[in-house]
Amino acid sequence: MYNALIVDDEKSILENIQKAIPWEELGIETVFTAQNGSDALSLLEAYHIDLLISDIRMPGMDGLTLLKHVRAVYPNIRCILLSAYGEFEYARTALTLGIENYLLKPLSVEELIASIQKSLDNLAQSKHIDQNLFHDNILLRWITGTISEDELVERTPVLNINLYSRNYSVILLHQSQHHNLLPLSSKLETELKKDYTVYSLAQDNDNRILILASHEINAIRLCRQVQHVFDTANASKDVIAAVGSVISGSAELSRSYSDAKSTLQYAKLFSSMQVIAFEETFTSRINPLSQSRVQNILASDTVEAAISSGKILFDDLFNLASTSREVHDLASEIGATIIAKAMDELPQGTFSQLNATLSERCGPLAQYPEKTSYYTWLETLITETWLLYHSQTGSISPIVSQALRYIKENFSASVSIKEFCNQFDINASYLGYLFKTETGVFFNDYVSQVRINNAMLLLENTHKKIAEIAERVGFSNVSYFIKCFRGHTGISPAKYRQNKLAESATLQKGTFK
Repeated sequence: MYNALIVDDEKSILENIQKAIPWEELGIETVFTAQNGSDALSLLEAYHIDLLISDIRMPGMDGLTLLKHVRAVYPNIRCILLSAYGEFEYARTALTLGIENYLLKPLSVEELIASIQKSLDNLAQSKHIDQNLFHDNILLRWITGTISEDELVERTPVLNINLYSRNYSVILLHQSQHHNLLPLSSKLETELKKDYTVYSLAQDNDNRILILASHEINAIRLCRQVQHVFDTANASKDVIAAVGSVISGSAELSRSYSDAKSTLQYAKLFSSMQVIAFEETFTSRINPLSQSRVQNILASDTVEAAISSGKILFDDLFNLASTSREVHDLASEIGATIIAKAMDELPQGTFSQLNATLSERCGPLAQYPEKTSYYTWLETLITETWLLYHSQTGSISPIVSQALRYIKENFSASVSIKEFCNQFDINASYLGYLFKTETGVFFNDYVSQVRINNAMLLLENTHKKIAEIAERVGFSNVSYFIKCFRGHTGISPAKYRQNKLAESATLQKGTFK
């Protein structure tokens, strides 16, 4: 129930408003009255007021001055202003003070009731939002490990959170196409509540977090349950559920959240699965010596040397695999190890840049029936990670880093070393020498490489005509595009698309070359 305060210097108006409005039906328990601003302030100090209805023109303290005091001291009170005058200045000043409505006398009872109802609805909604914010803030601090145990124990009874389950796990829901994730998240939460205690919070429109608590949580069974909900809801293929490790006791929840974030990053780049668990993802398949060799790839002096080192390592490891799944798992671990090495030494905040670059240039690592496809994917990953790594650690000069960004942002348009140098007022010959020395490739070759890599993605994932793809990635001449594509891949664009379709069909039959 709420309390209201009516302020008007005319006693008859106060009495008429009191009698005309069905206060109890609207949820208002007590209605206070005052005939001037000073008396109103005294009542505001003495009682909790939820709704203020005030005339503007009153002797002494007028309604606008009263409202300014209310906004400064009681910002959550909902306010409706009344006036016998329709001057624009009054209305404009009132609106800047955050009122619910501005009603002209003589009052319409129906209009006043509707305004009061709307004000109370807004008040209830704001309280709900405030509660949600408090709830989400506590949950977020819990999963990130930034709340003390004492505060957590003190806060959770208010929010009805159980800290005494045997097992906990965090699920991260992510989508990349900016659709509304809430309906799917709500369906998943409803289904999981049959077996678990579930708490949810939103990070943003594209990411939601579910915290699960139960006496027993089996990650593999949980993944099957999530996948079942995705299937029955016809979830978009761009939605990913990353299941963090199952931990014992609420104090270790931050570890499950951290593992879920690592799993989500892995899923974006290395897996075609919609639902993936930490336990399924990070079991090492290569020995410590090979791990060290993978990590040393980024220490190569040039990107060409890094790619060469990578090819030798891939040969050694892939020759031990006999199935497409084994090769895929090895390629995934190699990629994850390279990225982890980079992130150990890159400045904080670079992770999102690396992830965006790799997602754009590489796309997710699919399961291919031919080893050569994995070589191509990993070479792109090594190139992008090496360039970012060395640009951030000082091995690449700022101007070359700027040139790399310029190429990636403008490859679909006209890109030339001369145009870049004119824009940044530097010598083209000097930049060309510097670019080749620091990256291991010539400026124009790198432009062509970026264009061809993007063309490959379009050939694999769209039905666009080759001429349209050529134009889209920055080639004005289709014949020259085909020549460059053949030079980079050894086959024509049409043959590349044909091979990819054949690979997909072969993969569905379960064979491997």
